[in-house]
Amino acid sequence: MQTTINPNHQYIESVCSKCPGTHWGKSAKCRIHDMHIGQITSCQQWEDEETEQWIDDDGQIAFTSLEPALELLHVAQDELDGYYWMTQQIKKLQEKIQAGINTTNGLAAGTAQYGIEATLPKAKGGNSDPVFRAARNNLKAWERLNGRLKRFENKVKRVDAFAEKNNLSEKEQIVLEGIMDGQKMKDIAKEVGVSRTRAQELKLEVVKNLAWVIYDEEKKGKEKALS
Repeated sequence: MQTTINPNHQYIESVCSKCPGTHWGKSAKCRIHDMHIGQITSCQQWEDEETEQWIDDDGQIAFTSLEPALELLHVAQDELDGYYWMTQQIKKLQEKIQAGINTTNGLAAGTAQYGIEATLPKAKGGNSDPVFRAARNNLKAWERLNGRLKRFENKVKRVDAFAEKNNLSEKEQIVLEGIMDGQKMKDIAKEVGVSRTRAQELKLEVVKNLAWVIYDEEKKGKEKALS
């Protein structure tokens, strides 16, 4: 019979065991959540414990509250999990934008000389002219696609730079590269030679390290804006 390990076992040991809300008897029950501690999936005390781990080399708390710390973790995980998908979207968006440029009469040449507005047909009857409206809509669509493209490119570049330079262990690096290649976690776990639970723990370390990179970038950006 295979034993299933509770993914939150570290919190149960480090937090629940000391929490006054835990009732120890025939079964360990949390009086706050009114359930067995093994059934709890999230807890404010666990989040506080996680936040306490975000300490810099000088012993100072890197984040002043729980919310920004968790927000950066979410951003880092979203960028990592979405990396492969974003690379595919970038290719599709580039193709759409190029196709739009090619099918718009004189758009590429006109943009180079006079700007996009100069390439639009001149409306004879104001904005009610159907040709003018169609060209205007094409321009808005191009700007929207280009905006999405730049957002995806910025996120992908950040993960690429992180993959090139980081403080990850060898196993964590393999996990990172596997996720970037679009591999499933079960396949990554096999490649690393660990259980899926351990692979998830390695992924969490990768996410934490990436979150630090995002934090440093935001901090430098704020300092630059104030200088």
